[in-house]
Amino acid sequence: MSTTAPKIRRSSSNVSLRKTQSLVLSKPSEHQWIDIEIKEGLLRISTHQELEQGDITMAIMSPLECGKFRYPKSCQLMIEALADTNLVICFNAEYHHHDDDFLNDWLLALHFVRNPAKADERLLALLRLLSERFGKRTTEGFQLEFLLPHSRIAEMIGATRSTVSRTLSAMRKSRLIAVDELRETLVIYIQD
Repeated sequence: MSTTAPKIRRSSSNVSLRKTQSLVLSKPSEHQWIDIEIKEGLLRISTHQELEQGDITMAIMSPLECGKFRYPKSCQLMIEALADTNLVICFNAEYHHHDDDFLNDWLLALHFVRNPAKADERLLALLRLLSERFGKRTTEGFQLEFLLPHSRIAEMIGATRSTVSRTLSAMRKSRLIAVDELRETLVIYIQD
C-alpha cells in the first residue's frame, strides 16, 4: 500500500528591485506563511501604522539573514531594497515550525535595541545588532557593507535625525566607528 504526501499549495515570484525601490507585500491566504529568500542584496521590511507616524522598520534581510514568517493581521507590509536586490517570495500553505518566525525574531531584537534610555546606547545597540547579523569580521572590527540614512536609523532607535548625526559624529571622533561614504561601509572597531 503506497501513500502519497498531501500536496502543499505553494506559489512563488521572482522579484528584482533597484536600490530604494519598494513594493507592497501581498497578504497571503489565511494560514499561509511567507518565505522570502534573498539571492543577492539587502531588503527592509516595514509597515505603516498611521499616516502621521510614517513607516516602521520591522526587519532587515540579506542572503544570510532571511526566512519564513506569518503576515501580521493588523498591518500591511512593504519591502524596500537597501541595495540592488534579487529575491524569491513564496507563499506556503503550511509550515509546522511556528517557533521559527523570522519576523518575530527581528521584532524582539529591535525591541531590545529600543529599550535603553539614552539615544547613544540605542544607536550602539543597533550597530551591534547589524554587525552580528550582517557584519564581516576584519582586522579592525566588524564591517557593514551598507549605510542606512540617518533618518532611517533615527526611526529604528526612536530618536531624531539630528541626534543620530551628532551621535555618529561623536562615535567617529572617539574611534568607535569609521564610515567610508564613498564605498558605503561602516566599521565598528573591536574594543580591547
